[in-house]
Amino acid sequence: MSKQAQTQLHAKRLREALAQIPDLRSLPDKVWSPTFEGWQERVTQSLATVFGSDQDYTRRFKRLRFLSPQFHPSRTWNSDDEQEFTADLALAEELLKEALEELDVAPPAQDATPAASVRSPVPVVINVTNLLSQATNVTVSQILASSQFSSLPAEVQEKAALHAKELDEEIRGQQRWPVLAKSLEALKSLGKGAYEHVALPLLLDMLKKQAGL
Repeated sequence: MSKQAQTQLHAKRLREALAQIPDLRSLPDKVWSPTFEGWQERVTQSLATVFGSDQDYTRRFKRLRFLSPQFHPSRTWNSDDEQEFTADLALAEELLKEALEELDVAPPAQDATPAASVRSPVPVVINVTNLLSQATNVTVSQILASSQFSSLPAEVQEKAALHAKELDEEIRGQQRWPVLAKSLEALKSLGKGAYEHVALPLLLDMLKKQAGL
């Protein structure tokens, strides 16, 4: 099975798992139910397959206990367990929504081709080298204070500022493409001006640093 097909399969399973959460809340045996145990195993496997076993979504899900941290010699269920179960299911629901949202904005996975995936970033750096060498380091504060930004419609400025801060935070952090793409698409939807005067300067600054310029 190709990587793309595998990702699509497990994304489908994660969507199904998300839809099953309301039914899990009414299970009579809660965490000891075979239905819940199977659900938990499938989610763990799918998250690990799509994102990796050490990725944030997978680790966060594995930390969910779904019952209070106490010894259950006779599998007795109390109010503390019920509270923990309800709270952790809510956390699992939000986690799955975030993971699926990231999958929806991620570019399609490509099967490996001879050295193509390794060499693909190089032409990008070469093509923009001259432009990068002319650029100066920029910050969100500088962009928001620029005349180009102030020329944007007032209703656009507030949204553009929010997405610019989100984009800058990810650029200075893990630089995850799905998260970057989400902010870029949001800025692009605000119009050409927001994209050119907000998104591009931040992207160019990131590429310049990556290229060592």
